[in-house]
Amino acid sequence: HLQPKTILELGTSLGVATMYLASAARNARFIGLEVNSGIAEVARINLEMLGLDKNLRIMDGDLELNLQIALKELEQPDLIFFNVGDSPEKTHRCFETSLAFAHLETAFVLIQPHLTKDRQEALTQITAHPRVTLTLDFFVLSLVFIDPAFREKQHFNILPARWKPWMFF
Repeated sequence: HLQPKTILELGTSLGVATMYLASAARNARFIGLEVNSGIAEVARINLEMLGLDKNLRIMDGDLELNLQIALKELEQPDLIFFNVGDSPEKTHRCFETSLAFAHLETAFVLIQPHLTKDRQEALTQITAHPRVTLTLDFFVLSLVFIDPAFREKQHFNILPARWKPWMFF
């Protein structure tokens, strides 16, 4: 639906989510950030084997430093995909840094926001941010929007955990 032309992924890991995103947006400029150089190399190999590396670059090393570089290169990313959960403070800093480069239609995706207490806290902090106008929490991922066209701050839980029977086994 969003048809992003620029995508930034924080926490590429082995590149599984990267493969899905790159497949869906083959013409988008895409930068993935991964702190571990060995894991980043595996992601590069996976993406190259699938022919998804045309407009895509994986940067490894310090996440917050590379975030600044990637944001300057992409200028105004359309989609920012968070797959990090080191600490709520680090996630919130990365979100704040990204906001400075976001445009009104930039979509933020937070993966596994309920996996740990730190990730839940990060989602709570981001949801409370004054520029955030709409969040959609699907439990396994959350979408965050900053578009002021949403006049009232809204947060929706689409599918609470208690409705997911597989979460009990």
